[in-house]
Amino acid sequence: MMYRRLLFSVLVLGIGTACGADSEAPGEGESAPVAEATENAFAERIAALAEEAGAAEKRNVRGEDDAWFFLTQELRHLGTGAFWERDWADVAKNGQDPVPFLAQFNDLLKEKGIRLIVAPVPPKAAVYPEKLFGDATVADVLSVRGFYDELEAAGLEVLDLESALRQLKEETGEKVYCEQDTHWSPLACERTAELIAGLVAEEDWLKNEEKQEFVRSEETTLTIRGDQVESGDDVPMEEIKVRYAGIGGGGSGPAAVAPAEDSPVLLIGDSHTLVFWEGTSGGMHTDRAGLLDQLQYEFGFPIDHVGVRGSGSVMARRNLFRHADGKDGYWDDKKLVIWCFSAREFTQSMDKLLEIPLER
Repeated sequence: MMYRRLLFSVLVLGIGTACGADSEAPGEGESAPVAEATENAFAERIAALAEEAGAAEKRNVRGEDDAWFFLTQELRHLGTGAFWERDWADVAKNGQDPVPFLAQFNDLLKEKGIRLIVAPVPPKAAVYPEKLFGDATVADVLSVRGFYDELEAAGLEVLDLESALRQLKEETGEKVYCEQDTHWSPLACERTAELIAGLVAEEDWLKNEEKQEFVRSEETTLTIRGDQVESGDDVPMEEIKVRYAGIGGGGSGPAAVAPAEDSPVLLIGDSHTLVFWEGTSGGMHTDRAGLLDQLQYEFGFPIDHVGVRGSGSVMARRNLFRHADGKDGYWDDKKLVIWCFSAREFTQSMDKLLEIPLER
């Protein structure tokens, strides 16, 4: 069955963002204490599960639906409850409030006339709580809206992917996360790209940009072994639906289009920007079906990219500094930066947050 390009409400909060993170975030094997949950039964239940997993040095937890795997670190994050109402010294692994560092990046870009959209990828259990606990629903999960409200005051713009991916799940009945893998699905990459493109559709710079004829393939089935499956786990290979995006066509589908440093659009972030783009050689399952590919399809031209396996908040920005360093006029034609990372970075990053300049 083909994916449907569904009509949907653009689920955006006028502002907000969060500290970046990566799918292979640091400290996954550590059994750091779980912060006390805040007045939410689901958070308390998650916190207890995460504490038990941490004590057993388990990197992941299999849900009551035995096919689904959940990263322990993400469960720790969900177990903190309303983390934004707490003292960051108590709730964050690095003890730091991420908001000033996010705002600093936003301010640097604004000074150059560049728009920043932050797209935190929610924990899998926030979208599929019923796969973790058979009797749970999304109504049990504490909304992060309160945190986004605080980020609004800091002048940041955030794409509410928690709401968007729940909606996509209900609309299509298809997986928006991989069962066995840390990452979201190719369908989630498609919807995220559609939402972002919709946010900037009326920008003059975009209307004036020269377009190419990008295409998407018909839907096919991809068989993967997820990164959460460990030796001794008795599970079959996972099947997910995928559509490839690129230029041209033919028997193997459209050809991949490489990122372009001179593009007005830049995508930065953690391995959520690498999965289904980097290919099997990088352990990312396939190419031509990641967020970068789908953004290029939506925009109609190649975009720039800085993706890391590590912290989306610190490492991605460090790599961006190196990426731009020594390139005269690198920032002159940039109009949009998209920052995509795992939302667990809000509380689970162990990296010291730093103010990082755009250039020397």
